[in-house]
Amino acid sequence: MMASDQSPTKTAGDQRIFVAIELSDVCRDFLWTLGQSWREQFTAIRWLDARTYHITLAFLGDQSATAISELSLQLTAELADIASFECQLQRIAVFPKRSPRVVALALEPSRQLTGLFKRVQLCCAEPLPDDSFHPHITVGRIRRHTARSEIFGLERAMDVKLPVESVAIFRSHLTPQGVEYQVINRFIFNPLSGS
Repeated sequence: MMASDQSPTKTAGDQRIFVAIELSDVCRDFLWTLGQSWREQFTAIRWLDARTYHITLAFLGDQSATAISELSLQLTAELADIASFECQLQRIAVFPKRSPRVVALALEPSRQLTGLFKRVQLCCAEPLPDDSFHPHITVGRIRRHTARSEIFGLERAMDVKLPVESVAIFRSHLTPQGVEYQVINRFIFNPLSGS
């Protein structure tokens, strides 16, 4: 099992990490283009850079280099036989519902996506229950004091398929320009049959 999701103390050299489905440059560019009209219409939202788009599978907080190496070994073994597949975007949504702060592209929690989540959770010291998995891609954050009228009409159904071809361990760190994500290790799935 991996180190605990919650580190009681942070030591020098620890890195803030999470495991996520990595979207290709082609996918991110496609989603950015798809959202052009949203960005023009809904200006009360701080739209995120497409380079940050991902689908989180596990957030592990601050971890040591040793714990990250152990996680990499476990994920290498656990994900070795997974083939690439497609996931389905269902809608653009805001949450939480009572006081929306996040804009996300919600995905159908398919058998393959949920199965991938389960496998990643097996490598964590404190696995999350299956019903905690709500796959999505965060694309924007709603500014404070935004009236509901300013985001009215944003939520809508979508019918878009995206390829799932790899998972990565990401390091998250703050810069003056905002949060940046760096890939520490990448786990590439087997190609789709016939590709």
